[in-house]
Amino acid sequence: MFTHHLYTFCHSAHDFSALISRSYYIEKNRNSLTTETISRFINSLPLVFESFQKNKVFIDPSDWEKFDHSFSAILSDRPSSDSLLNIVSHIEKLSVRRFQKMSPKFIPIQLLGPEAKVETIALEKLKSTMFRGLFSCGMKETQERQIILDTLSSGCFDHYIAFLKNRPFEIAPNQFHEIFSLSHMLGDARLFNEAFSQFLIHLKRHGNPFHTGDLGKPFLFLCTLFGLKRKNQRNTSFDPVQRAKNLKKSESSQSTISACNLSYAQFWQKATAAKKAPPSSKIFISAESVIESTLEQFYSVMMPMEEGEKNRFFSLLRIFGECFEAGVSIREDPAAAVTLYSFGAHHNDPGSQTQLAQCYAKGFGVEKNEVAAFRMYKLAADQGYGAAQNALGFYYAQGITVQQDLKKAVSFFSLAAAQGNATAQNNLGIMYEEGLGVTKDIQQAVHFFSLAAAQGNAHARSYLTKLGLYSDRS
Repeated sequence: MFTHHLYTFCHSAHDFSALISRSYYIEKNRNSLTTETISRFINSLPLVFESFQKNKVFIDPSDWEKFDHSFSAILSDRPSSDSLLNIVSHIEKLSVRRFQKMSPKFIPIQLLGPEAKVETIALEKLKSTMFRGLFSCGMKETQERQIILDTLSSGCFDHYIAFLKNRPFEIAPNQFHEIFSLSHMLGDARLFNEAFSQFLIHLKRHGNPFHTGDLGKPFLFLCTLFGLKRKNQRNTSFDPVQRAKNLKKSESSQSTISACNLSYAQFWQKATAAKKAPPSSKIFISAESVIESTLEQFYSVMMPMEEGEKNRFFSLLRIFGECFEAGVSIREDPAAAVTLYSFGAHHNDPGSQTQLAQCYAKGFGVEKNEVAAFRMYKLAADQGYGAAQNALGFYYAQGITVQQDLKKAVSFFSLAAAQGNATAQNNLGIMYEEGLGVTKDIQQAVHFFSLAAAQGNAHARSYLTKLGLYSDRS
């Protein structure tokens, strides 16, 4: 009986109140109605609103508010999907109204790309710092729910859409510079980390970035962005306020937001003013601009990063530092490596603290300082970082900068070994083999040597080979 009455309003092309009644009924009874019944109601709405438009039905603002409330509640329990997003977008277009109560997962935002490309994305997908600020500050331009990205290349736009829709994408060497630029402009840490990760893979695969011309430009861009001074590097400061003044002479007034135009510069002006930042605050705008920056300035643009993205960023930063340290793919640059490690260490990243400690221990890029090395290892070990715990075990075992304490050495080796650190497992095997800090126990020694050997530790394999417990063919 209900289904029959539910669809009679579809033929009442002049009665918006009938739609409100049905919508209200479904909202109040959605827990008892079948999913199929509710889906049929939702899917029928575009045709209903097409009828309203054809018959020029006037929708009173108070009536729209009632429908907005009930329909938004109906969708709130449903997972986001392209089909539902398109239905909401279609209803808004036909009614010339905006849903105000709708969940962000169903609020449609149009991204206008190059070559007349148009993609509809849910507002909740636009998690970058810039977009969150843009749609929360109530600017007039955002009422159109359109973002112009037509200055991007077609390939970059396609990659960005794939990223927003959680689809895999592979960045070509000649696209990295533009993707880095876009992610920095938006303050999108997740996009930047994905591009940074793929770039490092290319860097290690292809060698010197200047032997592969397409990698040289993004490499220099990263160095500039992170404040790493390189020879033959061109630095250009970019001021969005001045850019706005220059564009104002040639651009007409727009009601939408462009990623690289006057509207965005105006937004940044408002944002910096709200934060009481100096009017000359710089932000990366165009794919062809290069800003002079520091790691701290870059990091502040990307804030707030989610914890997982912070950890991934520091991990990638360490890999980049290792390239400078070992001379892998690029010329050895101790100062650059130390700069990258120091930044992560300052932000309490245990991996970076461990890498910086190693630099102090070796005198690489800094004056050799075992005390500073111990202090950095301690900071990382206190956070449960295995490599640092193993290093502290070595310092106590050898009595480096601290009084020799074999029991403490065993304790730190045990903590690291429990996390699967092969070097610590080997060191613990030695302690048991020789009875250092523990009762001599060959069985325990063999146990830990076996664990280390399984991970490729050469010393552990050698020891087990002597006992006839290991061979390269095993």
